[in-house]
Amino acid sequence: MISKSKTSLKEDVGPTLFLWAGTVLLLFTLTALNQKANAQQGDHFLKQGIELFYSGEYEASINPLEWAHEEGNSLPESYIYLASAYILTGRYSEATAMASRGLEEHPLSIKLYALKAEAYSHYDITSIIPVYENLLLILHDHPDKQTDFITINNIKDSLGNIHENIGNEHYFNEYFDDAIQSFYQSIKYTPHSISVTNNLVYLLYKKERFEEANEVLDNSTALVQSNESLMYLSAQVALAIGDQANALEMFRQLHEASPNDLDRAIAFGISLYNNNNIIEANDLFNELLKKFPKERHLYQTLIEINRTRMDFE
Repeated sequence: MISKSKTSLKEDVGPTLFLWAGTVLLLFTLTALNQKANAQQGDHFLKQGIELFYSGEYEASINPLEWAHEEGNSLPESYIYLASAYILTGRYSEATAMASRGLEEHPLSIKLYALKAEAYSHYDITSIIPVYENLLLILHDHPDKQTDFITINNIKDSLGNIHENIGNEHYFNEYFDDAIQSFYQSIKYTPHSISVTNNLVYLLYKKERFEEANEVLDNSTALVQSNESLMYLSAQVALAIGDQANALEMFRQLHEASPNDLDRAIAFGISLYNNNNIIEANDLFNELLKKFPKERHLYQTLIEINRTRMDFE
């Protein structure tokens, strides 16, 4: 099942602003001197709007910034500040429209892409995806346009997070095939994410798509070795595809890491029997009976093992 652990399957689904939330003010504060110098080259309304913006009067800055557009001002700053003012006053769809208009005139403006994504994050998370994908293409072609806030790696992480959250939502609505597709998209951008890998493998395993699950795990060997929950799931997949030896090795590692975990110990013991390590398995279960004499689950497992062995004899 889905768990809340970041290293296991996630239960807490909700929109996260994956890159830009809360950065507008800081971004403009850091670039204030440059932007103000540029604004002085624009018309009176643009200059007035920017001054009001930097005074924290975001609502009041909107009218002069809009007038600047009506007067035909098409400087990048006019779109950037007006879209920002819309965002900071909760007018998100207008911010999206303004950023889109700005991108028609300034298709390489990284800040306008960022503002468009931020505006979408407040009301239409999935629409961020094509914005980020386009931004990623631009930064691949123009890596010098990366900033402290806007980098190729950050955008990939953001895309991975969006697809993961969409996948989680599909999962909880029981649209399992859609969830799998979303997790595949997520892992494309965040191949080192333990939670995404675990989510994807878990669902593939539950859908009995064992070979696919194993392929994902083969591409995530380092993650499997670093995370016990993922290793346990990997061992289950190994059993499902008939790789008893690999399953045994992983169950052994898990038992040695947590010798007092009864479920892991039982899984290790069963795997020993399946690999014909009968003496070691008997020794393990005798030790477990001494350590957990009141665990009914342990006795039921032993009865089932003996019944299975008798059926094969």
